[in-house]
Amino acid sequence: MGRLGLPERSGYDEGRLDYDLARKSQLTTKEHLSKHDREIAEIWELMGKLAKGALAAQDELREIREEIREDRRKAWAAIRELSAAQKRTEASLRAFIDSLRRAGNGHTKRKMDLQ
Repeated sequence: MGRLGLPERSGYDEGRLDYDLARKSQLTTKEHLSKHDREIAEIWELMGKLAKGALAAQDELREIREEIREDRRKAWAAIRELSAAQKRTEASLRAFIDSLRRAGNGHTKRKMDLQ
């Protein structure tokens, strides 16, 4: 038996075996590095897509915020209009109630208490 536990044969060269293993190991390493390079390239490509998606989402969010601001401005404008209309309605109602309290059409009437 030889040094590596292999039967001794004529023409067997341990140095050649070591060289073949080293060569296969190098090819495997080159293949491994090549595969690793492809994986890294795929990761960078994915990161680019994610960054573009994030920017698109950010732009969409900016548009939504602007729409919300515009809707809020419109709502406050409508509230101010309603408030002014309410004040006019209160004034008009007060004038109507006051006119009912007074005698009307040249006739004297008893005053009404409408409070």
